Amino acid sequence: YLQARISQVAYLGQKLKEYGVPIQEPTGGHAIFVDAKKFLNKLPKEQFQSQTLGIELYLEAGIRGVEIGAILADRDPITRENRYPALELLRLAIPRRVYTNNHMDYVAVALANVYERRNSITKGVRIVNEAPIMRHFTVELERV
Repeated sequence: YLQARISQVAYLGQKLKEYGVPIQEPTGGHAIFVDAKKFLNKLPKEQFQSQTLGIELYLEAGIRGVEIGAILADRDPITRENRYPALELLRLAIPRRVYTNNHMDYVAVALANVYERRNSITKGVRIVNEAPIMRHFTVELERV
């Protein structure tokens, strides 16, 4: 089972690399991490690159990813300023025994489609409402 899962993640990673999609390497055993900072390099960090990429992928093909970036990093507890981590990632987790390589092909093509139009993605999102802690669970966003 473990070998099959790791192989499937590697398969998706290889497909994404073939399309030129910037990912973190080596690929992991459970997920692919797309480098949103490289992917949407024209988008200001204040417009949440990882979250914007996740939204674009969902709109493109109904595929959900998880933002691992500034929204997850939350605000500094003293200054309340946003923290901007060195990496902005979109995590694509591969659930156990659910998907086939045909599904991975679908994910790869969808992300490649978004990558093809990346230069036209010039506006991200801003926070409208957030919880005082752990905002990534309930944050409300709007397009800039």
